[in-house]
Amino acid sequence: MEHTKEKNDSPGAGKPEKDCPPGIIVLDFDGTFIRESILVKWVLFLLLHENLPLHRKIHFFCSSMCRGFLSLFFSSFPATSEQAVKTAFKAFRGISGSSIEKMICHRMSFPFRFMRILPSGISADPHTVHLNPQLLAILRGIFSENAVFPEIRIYSQGSFPLAIRSFLQREDVRNELRHMGIQPEKIILDVNEPEIGADGSFTGRLQGRIRTKYNRIYHLDENCLFIGDDADERVIRKTGLHHLHFINWRKWEKNRK
Repeated sequence: MEHTKEKNDSPGAGKPEKDCPPGIIVLDFDGTFIRESILVKWVLFLLLHENLPLHRKIHFFCSSMCRGFLSLFFSSFPATSEQAVKTAFKAFRGISGSSIEKMICHRMSFPFRFMRILPSGISADPHTVHLNPQLLAILRGIFSENAVFPEIRIYSQGSFPLAIRSFLQREDVRNELRHMGIQPEKIILDVNEPEIGADGSFTGRLQGRIRTKYNRIYHLDENCLFIGDDADERVIRKTGLHHLHFINWRKWEKNRK
């Protein structure tokens, strides 16, 4: 399999050229490693399945909707991207940390399995969050041609350690990754860290450096292969870092031809 080092102004979109095997593979999480958005799915889970008082659900719905729209707006610009992250995570102030673990492992009841609209390429798995099968196909191709197994890292703006580790340790995910030779516990995370208070609830604050889809680009190793989606491709265009080794998984089939 060949991966892309772009020769034109469209990273990950043109005809790929052969390059050195990557020593490090960096994966976007939301919309790449998984097909869904963790925060969006978490909001829906809290509203539909968590045992919260009605007034609390109404307040949370209004807060998450307003903050969601503001976060989308702020995330469009590098200068306000950190504010976008702060705005999004503040919606979960007072929410129990255990709720994200329950959401990751939640299996929808019988009627919901038939009501949900499945993204392309995903089977009728009743889980809320799924591995991206197209990404797995890309990784299998890379692994089959590399004598040395690359290091796997996950960089994310919208997900966080508790959510990602819970997903990686879910039985079906763990088994699939290990079958490919990936040890889930050895995947390195570079993601935002929401603060959890003494009562086990999120405080709405973030700890340490804030990761955004803009500033994380500058922390990529020179010899890494970055696999992301359309949003990541737009960021690479905006930052002008066209030298990055990048695959847009949504355009991967076209890149192979």
